[in-house]
Amino acid sequence: PAQEPEQDNLVVRVDSVTNEVVAGIPMESYIEELVAGEGGVWGASIQFNGPGVSFFVDRIDPATNEVVARIPDVSGPLAIGEEALWAVDRAGARAGPDGSSLLRIDPTTNEVVARIALGVAAWDIEFGEGYVWVLPLEPGVGEGDILQVDPSTNEIVERAGVTRGALY
Repeated sequence: PAQEPEQDNLVVRVDSVTNEVVAGIPMESYIEELVAGEGGVWGASIQFNGPGVSFFVDRIDPATNEVVARIPDVSGPLAIGEEALWAVDRAGARAGPDGSSLLRIDPTTNEVVARIALGVAAWDIEFGEGYVWVLPLEPGVGEGDILQVDPSTNEIVERAGVTRGALY
């Protein structure tokens, strides 16, 4: 999704063998981010309602190329892992002073099944090495450390300190 908010909102499906567009899936809103897995293609969406804004995740069924579910009050970033969709309630600058909550979403019911208070504003979420990793907005030394979340307990198990210098 690389469209501007005023453009048509399409998720384009590309055949990985031929590199040809095989479907254009119309969306009702601006798509910030996509992830695929756990039986769906998940789009973090924003809908502009006059002066207000709504955030949600749309689920696209890859068998029908249609939106089959909407999960309200959920925002990107998104990650897939450990039989779950991971998202946040408020991301980046929208998080406010209390920070974001990491949300575990059951992909079979499209329901939030766990809410993990982060205490920082989430900027990115990744899944790897059996953990959910949360990168905060503008991490600095001693604040906004990278968070390691154990998906078996839905708890933060490590706050990896951010130091000045090169990133590896």
